Amino acid sequence: MKTVRKLFWILAAVVLPSCGSDSEEELVGNWVRLGMGDFSGPARAYSAYFVIGDYGYVCGGYNGYKTPRSDMWRYNATTQVAGWTQVDSLPTVERTAANGVLEQVGRQRAVGFSLNGKGYVGTGWDGDELVMKDFFEYNPALDGQRNSDNTSKAWQEIAPLPGPARYDAIAFVINGTAYVGGGYTSGVDKEYLADVYKFIPPTAAKQEGGWEAVPPMGKKRGGAVAFVLRDPADNKEYAYVCTGQNSSGNVYEFQRFDGEKWENLRHMKSWADDDDFDDEYGNNLMRINAIAFTMKGSGSVEKGYITAGNVATTWEYDPPVYDGNRNVISGDIWVQRTPFSSSRMGAFALSFPGKGANGDNLVVIGTGTQGSYFRDDILRFEPEAENSTSDD
Repeated sequence: MKTVRKLFWILAAVVLPSCGSDSEEELVGNWVRLGMGDFSGPARAYSAYFVIGDYGYVCGGYNGYKTPRSDMWRYNATTQVAGWTQVDSLPTVERTAANGVLEQVGRQRAVGFSLNGKGYVGTGWDGDELVMKDFFEYNPALDGQRNSDNTSKAWQEIAPLPGPARYDAIAFVINGTAYVGGGYTSGVDKEYLADVYKFIPPTAAKQEGGWEAVPPMGKKRGGAVAFVLRDPADNKEYAYVCTGQNSSGNVYEFQRFDGEKWENLRHMKSWADDDDFDDEYGNNLMRINAIAFTMKGSGSVEKGYITAGNVATTWEYDPPVYDGNRNVISGDIWVQRTPFSSSRMGAFALSFPGKGANGDNLVVIGTGTQGSYFRDDILRFEPEAENSTSDD
């Protein structure tokens, strides 16, 4: 049986040794710095990001100051080394400062996704007391145009996410529908969340759009990642959700979602069962604030934070193949690949379908925080290339 493989990567700031293998083993894949393609805006971490056609967008984030950012930058995947262009900023949010003065702030740790040629950014945190649930739609065709009050026509506020305000949530799009859920809410509640909502896009009749609750995740989690793979057996897209943390610590449960129900997959850590490969994982896939992307039909998880600090390790996921009784006959396994050039958390990953070598996805990764440093370098991943990456 021929299977289609998808790749999912996680990045973090401390490079871990290869698990279950000789330390001299050569890992597959290569990270290439884009040179003049480095991020043109101020270095940052925890931005929202999304892709529309040939363009990737990186919005807001945090760079060590009390007020998070609201600026947005556009990357052209067809030129790659031509740099970035600043576009209309995300609308700010009003908050009351300690001295009682009203001020406008951006957001960090928000989520972003694209659907039907529009971008969407919502939820997030101001780095202090304000946790958000509002959402905005971005229309790239209106960028640069202004309303009578000098606000951007490209951005339109839409229906807020139901449930508690939150940050460090996840967002994904499967089979033409977007979903947002999970995360962490502070204030009086201060809890991790498992609720998930389906997005109903704005229409002429209901310009703010809406949300509908769907079954929650099996575990509460914040700082998790989601990636999307198409199952060749039914030609449907599934969201794979993993990593993150909750009040019990790192979340090792791994699930996939078809828009209606959640399915449990093999745990992402050593477990008391007969599966030998679990012993190779140890706790090395556990992390928060990582990134995820797909290449070559597989899912990958990259970077993030673990108890020992940030990590740079990259892991590729081979999705499950089932028999007629829905028993897994192959796959559902993680394999370590070449680590990122440097450890960090809160990076972004822009994935451009069909723009990479041999018709694969072009994946561009950058920014993030490395200890007390905020990065602005941008790299792309070559999954089959010989490793020439050097740490910095």
